[in-house]
Amino acid sequence: MMTETIKCRERDAQYKFWNDKVNSNGRKDRKSKRVFAKSYLPSTFHYTCILISSAVISGTLIKLFHRKKLIEGLSHKVESLRMELASAELKILSAKLNPHFIFNALNSINQFVCKNEKQLASDFINRFALIMRKTLINSEKGKILLEDDLDLLRLYLDLESVRMENKFNYIIEIEPSIEANNTLVPPGIMQPIVENSIWHGLVPMAKDGLIKIYIKKENGKLIYCIEDNGVGRFKPTEKETKSRESRGINITKERIKLLNQLEEINGEFKISDLAEGVSVTAELPYEKAF
Repeated sequence: MMTETIKCRERDAQYKFWNDKVNSNGRKDRKSKRVFAKSYLPSTFHYTCILISSAVISGTLIKLFHRKKLIEGLSHKVESLRMELASAELKILSAKLNPHFIFNALNSINQFVCKNEKQLASDFINRFALIMRKTLINSEKGKILLEDDLDLLRLYLDLESVRMENKFNYIIEIEPSIEANNTLVPPGIMQPIVENSIWHGLVPMAKDGLIKIYIKKENGKLIYCIEDNGVGRFKPTEKETKSRESRGINITKERIKLLNQLEEINGEFKISDLAEGVSVTAELPYEKAF
């Protein structure tokens, strides 16, 4: 069989085929046949459509990419603003505790002066000044060492013990696994709870009081347990019962709520009634200084 190209264009081709056979007389019998081949190369129109489609798809993808980046940037900015707002709210709440404490301390000093107990008044003022200095320094910080916070709490408890003529004692225990000099806590978080126990739990009692403070860690949380053997929440009159949770306690609840939101943990603030007195449990994020 022989093949010959008869015609060839840019896109189409025409071929001619010969088929030689020998007949019965011994002579060659040639037959021919023409075949047309159609080319499927894309035309200029097809190229144009492909280019336009590619440009549209590329533009859409680029636009979606930039939109995603914009959304991610806005989300990050919103989250950053939320964190800053929560941090600012914490500082405001912390600052609100200072006037509350100052008022109570000045009231105690006034009692000593009225009773003409000059030496007690002088000692009280000195201790009060030390507490205020430390409180003002700590209020500028978002977190301080647990060791420093406990030192300030002891100063406060000693001050209140003097005011109450040493009618109550206190015990502070820390779980051995907790390093007080390497654990960060919000400043003064326990002070309003202890103050509430003294003013509303121990003061109304005729017998000596006791405040127990135990600090432990569990499931990534630092847990404060504060107990008193005071009159409890249900023994006083209805009006006194409602006032058992002071303004300082409400502020502390809000501080703990914000702290837990920032650290994304499910910390609790719980008040339970004991056979004698009240137990308060506060859960905070556990954080090491280094």
